[in-house]
Amino acid sequence: MISDVYISGAQATLLILMIFLLALSILFKKARWYPVIVLFLIAVECIHFIHKKQIANQQTGLISSVKGATVINFINGQHAVLLLDKGEGRSPDPGDLGYAFSNFWIKHGVSPPVLSLDSLDHSICNGLEIPGLYCRPSWRGNNVLITFNEKRLILLRDNRFYRFHSMQPLQSDLILITNDLSVNPERIAQEIQFKMIIISGSVKKSRIKQWKRECEKSNLAFYVIPEQGAFRMPQNK
Repeated sequence: MISDVYISGAQATLLILMIFLLALSILFKKARWYPVIVLFLIAVECIHFIHKKQIANQQTGLISSVKGATVINFINGQHAVLLLDKGEGRSPDPGDLGYAFSNFWIKHGVSPPVLSLDSLDHSICNGLEIPGLYCRPSWRGNNVLITFNEKRLILLRDNRFYRFHSMQPLQSDLILITNDLSVNPERIAQEIQFKMIIISGSVKKSRIKQWKRECEKSNLAFYVIPEQGAFRMPQNK
C-alpha cells in the first residue's frame, strides 16, 4: 500500500520480483534478463488496467458503525459519498473515519465527501452526483428513504414513523434501525414490506436484545452490525 495508491498482492509480488531481477541483472551484467523484466512490467500494467476497469464498473453500498454512529458508504464507479448519522453520541471526526475506511476508499479509488443526515435536505440530495442514488430526507418524520441502484433502504431514526398509516405497505429491500427507535418490528412490517432489518451500532445493547427477540418472535430476518460486522448491500446482477 502506497499513500492514495492501491496495489494488489499480485502487483506487489510482480514488482518485488521485477526489482530483484533488475538488481541482479545490473549486479551481474546479465542483459538477457531484461526481456523477463519487461514481461513483469507488462503483467503489472495489465493488472492495473483490469483494476481500473473494475473501479469504473463498481457499485457498492456498505453500512457500518464508527464510534456508535451509523455510517453508509455509497460508491458507483469513481463517484462516492459517505452518509453519517451521529445519533446521540459524539460524531466521529475525520481521523476516526479515515482510520476505519482509508484502506476501503483507496481500494475502491474514491475519496468521498461526508454528509451528515441531520443536515440533509432535498437540495443536497438533488445535488449528489452519484449515478443510481436517490434520497428523500424528512420522510415520515426525521426518517430517510434511499434508493441505490434499484435497491431501497429506509433509515428509521424517529418514532414519528409509527404515527403514519398507509393503505398499502411500501416496498423496501432493507430497513436500517438506528438510535432509540421503539422496538416494534410487527408495526414496521404493517407499513413496509421488506426483506431484512439491519440493526445499527447506534442502538444500545439492551435495545438490540429486544429487537433480536421481537424479530425472532415475528420470524423476521435481521442483521446486527455490532455483532456481525459491516453489511454490504446486495447489488443487481
